[in-house]
Amino acid sequence: MSDSLLDQAIAVPTEDDVALAQKTSRFLTNRRSGDSFISFSTVETGARLPRPAFRVLIETLSQLARGNAVVVTAIADELSTQQAADLLGVSRPHIVKLLERGDLPHR
Repeated sequence: MSDSLLDQAIAVPTEDDVALAQKTSRFLTNRRSGDSFISFSTVETGARLPRPAFRVLIETLSQLARGNAVVVTAIADELSTQQAADLLGVSRPHIVKLLERGDLPHR
C-alpha cells in the first residue's frame, strides 16, 4: 500500500459518457458468464480480463450510466484503525468502540 490511505481513480461522467456507459453496460451484462475478453479498437489484439476486474467494470459502467461519479479504490488486506475510520468516514474512537464491542472482526 502506498503512503496515502487509498490509491484512487475517480471518474465523473459527461453526458456522452453516460450514454456510452449505458450502451456498453447492457452489452457486457449479457456476457457475465465464462471468460471475458475485450477488444480495443486502437490495438490489434484484445485483453482477457480476470473475473474480479470484469465485475468491477460492470459495476463502474452501471454507475456511470446512471450519471454517478465513480471512485475505484484499492484497499490493503489490513488497515489501521485510522485508515478504517477514514475509509468509512467516521472517527477513529468510533472504530475503536466497534472493535471493543466485537462489532467488527479484527486481530
